[in-house]
Amino acid sequence: MHNYAQLQCNNLECVETCDLCGSSNFTKELQVGGWNLVKCKNCGLIFTSPRYTKMYSTEMYESKYYETAPSYLTAQLLEPSADDIYLAKSLMKICKSNGRQGIPRFLDVGCGGGVIVNAFQKGGWHAVGIDLSLKAITSGRKKGLDLRTVDVENIELGKFDLVAAFHVLEHVHSPKEFLQRCTQRMYKNSHILIEVPDYACRAVRKMRENWPYFHPDRHLFQFTHETLTEYLIQAKCDSVRIERVHGRGLVEGYRSLPTKKGTRQGLFRNLLLKWRPLFYWSPKNRQLLRYLFCHTLGYGEFIRAFARRSL
Repeated sequence: MHNYAQLQCNNLECVETCDLCGSSNFTKELQVGGWNLVKCKNCGLIFTSPRYTKMYSTEMYESKYYETAPSYLTAQLLEPSADDIYLAKSLMKICKSNGRQGIPRFLDVGCGGGVIVNAFQKGGWHAVGIDLSLKAITSGRKKGLDLRTVDVENIELGKFDLVAAFHVLEHVHSPKEFLQRCTQRMYKNSHILIEVPDYACRAVRKMRENWPYFHPDRHLFQFTHETLTEYLIQAKCDSVRIERVHGRGLVEGYRSLPTKKGTRQGLFRNLLLKWRPLFYWSPKNRQLLRYLFCHTLGYGEFIRAFARRSL
């Protein structure tokens, strides 16, 4: 992509006001693959401008997103990891403390092929997933999952004890409106779970425009702890807890393996961390190698927020 001259003018729009604070005072932050990332001087939010219009993006997610990335959909159809099932069981204990009777209800917004829905179903939840992509939903339904082709704005499935959006918030045109829609689908004192790439992580500072999780054409917003917290507060959520998570690299399991010294990181993982900076400075013709290493390790480059709907 990545050349504006190749695009029809009506597929692009400039952002006039900050979605988080309403300011129009921006400064250029970074250029990635021909796309401009700008920063709001008032609140610090980072976002793409110009960007694709909402209509163009919706059409892309409905019929092109998984069609052009079949390996991504294949990964979504794998069996859920033990970590994801453990997360589902852990959150059930918290949600049951609300005193509601019966099986708690879980909604995954932007579920793709349903790997997270599958994990929560295995964890004892009544789990439902929604996504714009008919291809992804159809593929996930073959595994017996309750998936629907609908947007969060139009869903009519009652209320839920937990609403989650894993790597969705950065794709939407207005995170503020999206979170408001999510909280409208939640019981009082229920919870919301959000996971996004972390713009403030160490890898961004080292790799800058070569960081492989930017995707500025699709990731319209880049979040930090502070901006994500403020979004949730504006959505009438409280008890916001944000933690850095390691991502989904191929060696993510080493995070929990004990070593002889009793640390939580495995020896192989420590070795990768030690030598990783060498790849930050590799020549541009080795971007693939740098990406593969980053993807394999996936360390500390996502943030996960867990909050309670206070109203």
